[in-house]
Amino acid sequence: MATLVVPNAYDLLSLPTEILNHILKSDVLVGADVCRVAHVCRKLRDVCYSNEIWRAKVCQRWPELFKTQAVSTLNGNWFELFRIRSSVHHHVRRLIQQLAEENYHKEDISSESFYPFYAVFDLHDAAPTFILDELRQILQDADSNSHLTDKYYAMKAFHHVKHCLLKKSMNEFLDQPQERQALEEGAMLVSQWFQPLLKVTYQDVDRQLNGIADKVRKELRNTTGNHPACDKDYRTDGIAENLWSPEQCHQVLDAVNTVLFQQLGFSPNEAQYYTPDNSYIDKVLEQRTGIPITLCIVYCAVARRLGVVCEPVNFPAHFLLRWKEHPMATPANQFTFVDAYNRGRMMSQKNCHRMLNIPEDVGLDPNIFEATTPAKVFERMARNMVRIARQLNPSLDGLQTLRSAIDLYLTVNPNDSEMRLLQVRIFLHLNINLKEAIDSLQQVAAMDMTRIEMVGYLTKEKPPKRRKDNDEVEFSVGMVMKHKRYHYTCVIYGWDKECRASEEWITQMGVQSLPGKQFQPFYNVLVEDGSNRYAAQENLLYTKEVRVITHPEVGRYFDSFTGRWYIPNKQKEQEYPDDIEVTRCLVDKFFSESEQQE
Repeated sequence: MATLVVPNAYDLLSLPTEILNHILKSDVLVGADVCRVAHVCRKLRDVCYSNEIWRAKVCQRWPELFKTQAVSTLNGNWFELFRIRSSVHHHVRRLIQQLAEENYHKEDISSESFYPFYAVFDLHDAAPTFILDELRQILQDADSNSHLTDKYYAMKAFHHVKHCLLKKSMNEFLDQPQERQALEEGAMLVSQWFQPLLKVTYQDVDRQLNGIADKVRKELRNTTGNHPACDKDYRTDGIAENLWSPEQCHQVLDAVNTVLFQQLGFSPNEAQYYTPDNSYIDKVLEQRTGIPITLCIVYCAVARRLGVVCEPVNFPAHFLLRWKEHPMATPANQFTFVDAYNRGRMMSQKNCHRMLNIPEDVGLDPNIFEATTPAKVFERMARNMVRIARQLNPSLDGLQTLRSAIDLYLTVNPNDSEMRLLQVRIFLHLNINLKEAIDSLQQVAAMDMTRIEMVGYLTKEKPPKRRKDNDEVEFSVGMVMKHKRYHYTCVIYGWDKECRASEEWITQMGVQSLPGKQFQPFYNVLVEDGSNRYAAQENLLYTKEVRVITHPEVGRYFDSFTGRWYIPNKQKEQEYPDDIEVTRCLVDKFFSESEQQE
């Protein structure tokens, strides 16, 4: 039989460059494949350096990057962008593993643990954006039941890196001349601070406010015919004074009231006054409800786009705006005050205390009617979030929100001793950032110096707990259980041979009334409601109704969920080296027997 000879036309090197480009741009090939092809010969190397090919590889591998400004920093050099982004990928994955190994036995992660991420910043100006993109990819993994430890630490890292970038943005914002500090821009930084995964940008908020301003222009045309504010958008002009006569300004604000409160239905959120969403300008614009300070920011932003300056006023137990309606009057009578929380109600200075139910002696203080600075506005927003965080369940995200709120407040006003002391107390409670805590204590003259003794405490690693030494322990780490008395579902993440709680806790919880009292195994469990509890062995039951435990610390201890039990991560397995096999056997036996009984 004759041998089949493949014509030269089928030789890869004989293909036109356009065809090679098309092949190499295929999403079947990843960046590493293109690099391997480039090593074959000089011709293929030259083809593989095509900017068009590497643009396709970036688009295929990291499509979200095209929505950021990082792409423009590489001046169209797509190979360089791919190279740097790939380097960031490897650095971040390694650092996440490092966080898990170094912080497992700590109550929370100290700032120092994130310092290695700063070294990655130095790779390129776009590196911080690439870091966030990589962390977001870890968090948005399609398999929600796997890589839980990576996701837990990726979320911590995302918060820290995002806050690092936002601190820089906030400081740059506050360094501008005051008339250039648009309240809505700073409010968006506050919103991003507390919602780090938020994809809404200032440009999105700006577009919404512009849309509202356009509606006001339409209303002005209908009511006044030809108002000069209809001709131009003044949002970026940094105006310090009203552009129109008092009568024309009043017409603008009347139209703002009509659009905001009648046509669009903005209203006070009295039923849920202390929900965090009320402090986020993107949520206020979306839900059209808010608290005085955020409704005033929206009102002020819309008015400025129409040439009217409304200044913020830090009124006692309230927040107002003021505008200069009577420029020729005495200082005490020049301004009219606007209450955006009450549908834009306007008041004179002498009527404010009566209409807002403020004691008359307080209302006589002229300082409360003065305009405040944007920095003071954001201080107040941060202080509101501190108050909200203190009302949240501390075992959920309350402590994280509290830390974030204090950190934001100190970013705006680093010299506030009250907030600095509160931050120190949290650091000492969590045994983190001890050097920073000591520095803060030294800065505050009125500090109780006995607190420094607490800094000497160091967390010690516990020796592994072996099953052969604890025969009375019936359950194991990773098992999903039901509580006999309270009926909650939970997952075990630790156990003690006997109750290790204080005598006070034992008495308070009525442990001595249990048949086994405190002389039985007790289990540390993560509960589906987000709480951490300490349960007696006799109160835990097997359950066939196994479900995902939606607790924020699941990823701290477990790597994945099988559908019936949780697989411990490396650090938890080192702490309980025998439990993974015990859990597997106990769970398999329980479900096998249950199926036989059915």
